[in-house]
Amino acid sequence: MHLTRAADYGVRVMMHMVTESVGTRASLNDLADAAEVSPAFLSKVLQRLVRAGLVTSRRGKRGGFELLEKGRSASLYEVLEALDGLPALNVCLLDGGCHRRTWCAAHEVWSAAQEQMRQTLRQTPVQALGWDSRTRRMALLPQEPAAGKPGGGGGGQRPWRRAVLVPRRELIPPQRGESAPRGRRPRAASLIARATCRTTTSSASTSAAPS
Repeated sequence: MHLTRAADYGVRVMMHMVTESVGTRASLNDLADAAEVSPAFLSKVLQRLVRAGLVTSRRGKRGGFELLEKGRSASLYEVLEALDGLPALNVCLLDGGCHRRTWCAAHEVWSAAQEQMRQTLRQTPVQALGWDSRTRRMALLPQEPAAGKPGGGGGGQRPWRRAVLVPRRELIPPQRGESAPRGRRPRAASLIARATCRTTTSSASTSAAPS
């Protein structure tokens, strides 16, 4: 016993659509990305949901698929019934499935378990599943730095800044006969030039002073 692929992806797309605002229309490609399935396969699934009255579709430039009120309030059981139906736990639960059902004690166990599964699916709204899944997924996303920590800028501390690496060639002054790179003069070369200028000026002033 297992759900079909159509049922699985149908539940996925319904869980996504219930978290969108009322009246939102989504394209087939966007819904396929959300359900992680090919658009061609999802198109067949959506057609079944449309026939069941859970989803409506509109063509045209502003067309797309929109979740109806019936689909927004649907249970998981209703979604599965709109697709491939609920799978049976055992073949003996199907109509005419087993001739032993009249006296086999195991049949009662399978039947009770099947009914319990139906009740669980009926009591599970798709809207609750959609929002719960969205909340869990958002919690897994990387969190921004808290205030007072590097990058937070709070707590009276200076905001953390990424260190900037200066190329080694900008720290070495140009040699004789070389010119500084265009744009801006290397800081080290500027400092050396200023120091040299001051020394030259000081020496000239000393030489000009009367003895």
